[in-house]
Amino acid sequence: MKKVIIAVSLLAAALVSNAQDVVVANVTPDPAAKQYKPVQGDVLAELGLFNTGFVDLPTSTFGTPQLKFRYFLQDQIALRAGVNLSQHAETNKIYEAGGSGTGFEKNMTSIWGINAGLEKHFTGTGRLSTYVGADVSLQIVGASAKRENTADGTNFTDGESEKLKGYNYNGNNGSFGFGLRAVTGADYYFVDKVYLGAEFGWGFAAMKDSKTKTETTTGGTTTTVETKTTGGTFDLMPSLTAGVRIGYRF
Repeated sequence: MKKVIIAVSLLAAALVSNAQDVVVANVTPDPAAKQYKPVQGDVLAELGLFNTGFVDLPTSTFGTPQLKFRYFLQDQIALRAGVNLSQHAETNKIYEAGGSGTGFEKNMTSIWGINAGLEKHFTGTGRLSTYVGADVSLQIVGASAKRENTADGTNFTDGESEKLKGYNYNGNNGSFGFGLRAVTGADYYFVDKVYLGAEFGWGFAAMKDSKTKTETTTGGTTTTVETKTTGGTFDLMPSLTAGVRIGYRF
């Protein structure tokens, strides 16, 4: 809730400080007036500042922090694309009691995602740009693990090893998924070329678990076990991609 209050306060402060830019009824805009909003050929780049804790599409590129780009085909029509690439690894070293032997357990996860779509922007005011749009998302979640000289990840056992693919010892599973949603949002240009924005969407995300492979070596003999996918998930719900986004117009 504190983050939501901060987000609202930032937007409110920007609106109040620039209230003079609101279009007055029956007054013809000055063509020579400074233009803040993007026009044909402009490129925008942005990043979500933080998530607000609102409901989002879980385990989906729609709901994770990402770099987002826009290219305006026309003054009010823009292509949009987002990308998310993250990797995480944890290593736990294990030492032989009373000896010099060493082993380890390593868990790895990764997320690669991309989404693309189209936006229709409206006239708004000199600084405020509201829009509607839609996009699709693809995402691959990777999970793997490895043990050397340990059978349980805690005690040293010389010659014992294991490799996991499609899952790891932390309970993470690999998956492949896609999604589709409609969105609406607004960008407010509080200074030249820099804006704050928020976006709300409704859509679905479908995820399918990866196949798994386990290679265990004991006493010099390796055993391999492979399993098919165990299922997946499907979610249809509203999503808030980022409580506040900050962007720059090139």
